[in-house]
Amino acid sequence: MYTLKRCKSNIFTFYATNKYTNTLMKLLKSFLSINTIYLLVLCCYNNGSAQVIADTLIASQYFKKGDSLLTQRALDSSLSYFQKALPIYEASKVWENVAKCYNQISEYHWRNQEYEQSLKNAKKAIKISTKYLEKEAIQKAYAYDNIGIYYELAIFDYETALMYYKKALDLKKRILPKDNIGFSFTFNNIGEIFS
Repeated sequence: MYTLKRCKSNIFTFYATNKYTNTLMKLLKSFLSINTIYLLVLCCYNNGSAQVIADTLIASQYFKKGDSLLTQRALDSSLSYFQKALPIYEASKVWENVAKCYNQISEYHWRNQEYEQSLKNAKKAIKISTKYLEKEAIQKAYAYDNIGIYYELAIFDYETALMYYKKALDLKKRILPKDNIGFSFTFNNIGEIFS
């Protein structure tokens, strides 16, 4: 006999390893309550390997909370949520979200003027993006922006900073629509170099 509690730990693994996981889960969550999703999945799949989906849903909530706190400049609180989400995404092999976490942790560090830690986490985001994501992954562009900030603000190497900002911009031009807000951060950084 399956209870709802046990059902929540038995969500199928297929979608967690599929590149469409986030889109599917967002779509389902927009139409159904989370308990309905669990019951629906239980009815379709009962293979005992569903912990991955349940875990990534939890990690997603941690990430969203961390991102919201980072936006509000509640920096120390934001870091703890990214650090909670990161190992869950790593264990579930949701690599795009692993790279996102590293980029957000990098941003946390440069906002706190901890530039070496920022660089370290941005490089981890690039490593994950290069190894597991498609060649032109947006997370790599965000990591280039973070590395550019390191060179600009930590060691005042404006030429190298500009090189990384241009790499970010070139990648964003190939990936994003022309009117995407993602360009504004990079353009602002380039403008700061010349001001």
